[in-house]
Amino acid sequence: DVDRTTSTHRAARRLAGGRRLTASAAWRTVPAMAELKSRSWITMNDYPPFAIRNGEQGSVTVLHHIDTDGRLRACGILASTASPALDRQTCRIAMIRARYEPALDEKGIAIASVRTTRVNWVLPDMPRGKIRIVPQGGEEVTLNLSADKNGAILMCAVAARSGDLMNRRATICDAFEAEVWPALRKSRPAKSLRGFTHVLRVEVIKD
Repeated sequence: DVDRTTSTHRAARRLAGGRRLTASAAWRTVPAMAELKSRSWITMNDYPPFAIRNGEQGSVTVLHHIDTDGRLRACGILASTASPALDRQTCRIAMIRARYEPALDEKGIAIASVRTTRVNWVLPDMPRGKIRIVPQGGEEVTLNLSADKNGAILMCAVAARSGDLMNRRATICDAFEAEVWPALRKSRPAKSLRGFTHVLRVEVIKD
């Protein structure tokens, strides 16, 4: 499902279907930003069978280039799931289904704009139970992370010895972002947000 949508008004490299295009000009802030008409444009039914068979899951951050009619004219990957199948499917479905109320300029005229959206792909047979971050005990996991200059997490990859914890990557990343990241973000300079690691201890709370 769609986890979060945020705006971006910086210069962005235009991407289409995961392929790099020429660099775009900087996008300026506008009085009315484009808004998704529906957050249900992608569902579990869109999960690629190949990715399910291979146990592939994760979060992908995509850049939507929105035309004046609210349709996408390009979609590109800002932060990958590390699964080409999931990355391709995210943009393929977005180009078909994602619809926006277009951004408006100072005169109320629709203009082209960009938005970033993060999609969480979670395997339908995820293990039961919740993840709790603990100060000691539990099991150690290492997170490989990247965030934008505003502190929004773009990538979260988990390394753990336990196969069970590896199957809970999305849950661990969500717990980190909700419980640890707000305070940790304040202690990190903006230039260190691209590519860093953080070690957690977690335990599984069985239902």
